[in-house]
Amino acid sequence: NKISTCHYERVGYSFIGWATSSDGDVVYQAGSQITSVKQDRAITLYAKWEANAYSVTFVANSEEYYSYQAKYDQPFVLPTSNPLRTGYTFQGWGTHQITSDTTFDGTKIYYRNIGTAEDPMYEIATVTAGASVEPNTFFEIIEYTDRQVSVDGIVLHAIFTRNGYSISFNTNGGTPVNTISALYGAEIAKPQDPTRTGYNFVAWYTKDGTSTGD
Repeated sequence: NKISTCHYERVGYSFIGWATSSDGDVVYQAGSQITSVKQDRAITLYAKWEANAYSVTFVANSEEYYSYQAKYDQPFVLPTSNPLRTGYTFQGWGTHQITSDTTFDGTKIYYRNIGTAEDPMYEIATVTAGASVEPNTFFEIIEYTDRQVSVDGIVLHAIFTRNGYSISFNTNGGTPVNTISALYGAEIAKPQDPTRTGYNFVAWYTKDGTSTGD
């Protein structure tokens, strides 16, 4: 007798043939002739499945950082090196898991994109359980237990947060000016001009002599 085609389906897997035991290798393909079974003897065949491979893509600084194929429902591997961005600290890889119908988990840290899709800028988000959320705005850092590949593949985004810096002012004998703390790339308010007896304040200069303006 010839073996019929397998009409069953399994999400994320492809049928590769029939085996004679649950953990055995493929012995028969669809359409194969069974020749080793004695007359009037029953035989049980087991469907053998192979996990499909789907894409895992890592995006950093609006560009593809790394991509490879991973087996369905298996943990995928994160890149061995972290991406860099001037003035920012890499926090991890995040997914668009936080949507309008998601209930926030109070035990996790979420990040919100306060920049644009082309130039993302993340900050730690203050969230309230059950609050309405603008879709695809919040990101959750992927954990090892979450690294399962779905049939749609997965795209992960590098989550960078801006570094904070202190700006100090050397008044060269003038009245003191308080230090300012600011995030990288942020505009800062001009401090009050220092005064010095017998002198007029001109401008602030960096160490290399570059003028920062009035």
